[in-house]
Amino acid sequence: MELVLSVNNPNVNTLECLKVGLDLYNEGGTAYRLPGPYDLSGALTFEVYRMDGTLLRQMSGLTRQKMMSKARVDPTQTFEDLPAGGRWRWDINLASYYYPLPSGEFEIGAVYTHEESGINIRSNRIPIRVSSAQLSDIAVLRDAPVLDGVTLLLRGKTNNTPVTILRQHNAQRPLSAWYSEQLESTNGAAHPAAKIIWGGPGRPFFAAARFFKTTSFEPTFCKWIISSDETQLYAQCFRRGQPDQEIITVPLPAGRKLLSSAYYDEQDHLTVFFQMHTGTIDAYDLTNEGLIFRFAHDVPATPIPPAIRADCDFIHIVIPWRGVLYHRLLLNGICEEKVQVFSSRMMPYSCDINPALRVAKVLFYDGPHGRSLDLIIVGPEPRRIKRMTIDNLQVRGELREMSFDCDPDGRLHLMVSTSRQRLYYFRSWDRPVLVASGQERFFPVVHAPSGVYLGCYQTDFGYRFLHFQRTVHGGRVTINEGML
Repeated sequence: MELVLSVNNPNVNTLECLKVGLDLYNEGGTAYRLPGPYDLSGALTFEVYRMDGTLLRQMSGLTRQKMMSKARVDPTQTFEDLPAGGRWRWDINLASYYYPLPSGEFEIGAVYTHEESGINIRSNRIPIRVSSAQLSDIAVLRDAPVLDGVTLLLRGKTNNTPVTILRQHNAQRPLSAWYSEQLESTNGAAHPAAKIIWGGPGRPFFAAARFFKTTSFEPTFCKWIISSDETQLYAQCFRRGQPDQEIITVPLPAGRKLLSSAYYDEQDHLTVFFQMHTGTIDAYDLTNEGLIFRFAHDVPATPIPPAIRADCDFIHIVIPWRGVLYHRLLLNGICEEKVQVFSSRMMPYSCDINPALRVAKVLFYDGPHGRSLDLIIVGPEPRRIKRMTIDNLQVRGELREMSFDCDPDGRLHLMVSTSRQRLYYFRSWDRPVLVASGQERFFPVVHAPSGVYLGCYQTDFGYRFLHFQRTVHGGRVTINEGML
C-alpha cells in the first residue's frame, strides 16, 4: 500500500488553515475491509513536525470530535471495502481538526493504521510555512437557525497582503471550526466572486436568520454578509464559506446611516435597517430591484447603535438610552411593547442580542479611565434582569476592549484588555485571570454556552477560542492543541 499526501496551500498565515489531499492506494492483490474516508476514529492521523524533527501536533478524527463536540469521544470505526488495485481519496479542510498553526516552518505528514490488518503506513512529508498575520477587524455572529453557531469574519494582513477569512464554529465547543475559507489570502483572491467592502463608512456585518428550521442542516451554513462603500450597499450569500455568484447591489439612501443589523427569512428575503440623525429607524427589504421601504420606527438617538433581531413573530429592538430601552414590534413595524427595563447614567459600551438564550446584553462603563462597570442581561422576558456591578475593576491602565456573556445558569463572564497590553478574564465570584499579553488589540469575544470559551487574537497564533476550566484554586485557561 502507498499513502500520498498533497497540500493545496503550503504557504498560509496564522488566520488560515491547511487544506490537504490524501490518496491511499492498494497496489497489492488482496482486498481489505478498513476504516474508510468517512471514518472519524484515529485510523488516519496527521502529524506536524518542527524543522528539528520534534512533534508539534497530532490531528485525527478523535481530535476533531474532541475540539468540536462536548459529547464523549467515540472511537468506533466506520469500515468500507478497499479492493485490490483500488484507491481512496480524502480532501480535508483541517480547520475542523485543530486550531490554526502557530507561525513558523514545519513539515506535515499522514499516518494510516489498522492493527487488525497489519497496516501501518506513512505518507511523504511536505514542508509548510505559516506567516504571522496582523488582525485589524472582526465581525461576529451568534446565530441558531438550526444548530447554534458562532461565525467569524476576520480581516488582517500578512506581508502587506490583505487577508479575509470566513470561519464558522459550533457554539457549544468552538475550539475548531466547521469550515474556514479564505476570501482573500496570501496567494491573492481565493474567491474572486466574493464582494466584501472593508474601507466603507461602516464595517461588514452578518444578517441573522429570523427562522428556526429542523428539516435540514443547510441553513446553519448559509451566511449573508452585508457591506457598503460611500454610495452602494452590497449583500452576498456564502454557503459553507463559498460565495454565491449573485451579488445584490443597490444605492444607499441619502441622509441615513446603515445599521449593523439585518435579518433574512427561509426564502432568503433580506431586511436591512437605516437610522436618521434624529434616531428614527427605517426598515427596507433588500432586493435586486432596490430598497423597498417597509416601515419607520422612532427611537431616541444614542451614542452607540441599537441592537435589532427578529424571530418568527416579532422584531426586537434594544436601545442603550439612559439605561436599556426595549421595543417589541410586529413584523409589519407596529409597536406592541415599550419598556424601560433598566436606568443608568453611565456610558453604553456595547449592545447585543443572544438569540440562543433569547436575551439582550448591554455593557455600561464610566469611560476608559474609569473603573466602574454595569453588565446587564435582559430576558427572556423584558422585565427579567440579571446585573453584575463592578465598582472598582482591579486592573492597571486604560480600558481598551471589553466583551461579556451570560451562561445558562445566569452567571456573567467578562474579558477586559488594557493599555498595558494585557487581557484579563473576570468572573463575579473569583479573582481575575490573565489570558494573554503583548498585543495592542486582542479583539476579545466571551462565549459561555455551557463551558466558558475566550476568543482572542495573538500575532503568532492567530484567532482562537481558549477554554477556561475551573480548578480547586480558581481556574486556568487551557489551550487544547488537539493532542490526545
